Amino acid sequence: MVTPEQLRAEADSAEAEAARLEKAGVDAKATFDREAKAQRKTAVEFRRLALILEARGTTSDLHSGAVKSRVNVKKMHEQHKLAISEGQAKRDKKFKEKIRAAKPGYTQASLAGALGMKASLLSMCRSGERAMFLSRAKRCEELTGWPADKAHWPGGIIEDA
Repeated sequence: MVTPEQLRAEADSAEAEAARLEKAGVDAKATFDREAKAQRKTAVEFRRLALILEARGTTSDLHSGAVKSRVNVKKMHEQHKLAISEGQAKRDKKFKEKIRAAKPGYTQASLAGALGMKASLLSMCRSGERAMFLSRAKRCEELTGWPADKAHWPGGIIEDA
């Protein structure tokens, strides 16, 4: 639970940050002014919440932890997953276009699953941080048409252990 004292401490911290930004804002005035204004707005909101809690004599209306949004991808329709994937940053555009055009269309994560590897490892193979095993590269070629040669895998292709 959050107490009025904690809210006031956060407000003081936001005020101090706003003052620091205004002082540092000589070189990049517009950016620092905008951030300082946002910090002051945050401070005002924290003070308002502290007053509300004191008036009610309770702390039960607020929680201290951040609330994270979660999506259950197991219940999400495949077309929705592809639409989200297409909206991501456009790194490795040719590869992503090729895997989405395959039947069924793949996201990088779903392709990694079909190849029997983690999505993070496939990403590292695509970025050049890791080499791709030849058997997986060939399986990827069967599924998507992406060539299983060293020219198309920045980290290279290595023989299976």
